[in-house]
Amino acid sequence: MIQSSERQLAEAQLLWGSSTPISGTKAETYIRNLYVKVPIPATLRFVSNIYHSPSDTWSDAMVGSIHNSKAVHCTYFTEQGEIADDKPKAIIGECLGGYVKLTNGTGALVISVSIDAGLVAFEWLSEHDPEV
Repeated sequence: MIQSSERQLAEAQLLWGSSTPISGTKAETYIRNLYVKVPIPATLRFVSNIYHSPSDTWSDAMVGSIHNSKAVHCTYFTEQGEIADDKPKAIIGECLGGYVKLTNGTGALVISVSIDAGLVAFEWLSEHDPEV
């Protein structure tokens, strides 16, 4: 029997492996609608039509590669491309001490509560700190 953590790790790797670049997807549209103009990092990608087990439904999602682990962070979308409030964001796999890296800047370290909030902060900082 495969243990839960091994199964989640395999699921996370499968999601990342089946993901596509974020350009031209609902995820990019969502991010750009937050007035984020900075380049979207390669650590964020898009997966179409994945299963969300808590709600027993299928949905598109933005997946974030979690640094220092093989886990992924999932943000689920409605058909209209908005955040699916009925589908909480999820981390698939173990991510102890991990994070989704949004920039390679040398400026201030910013820790954010969410990927979208981090991107908004990155946008603001990029206008005020050239080292970000």
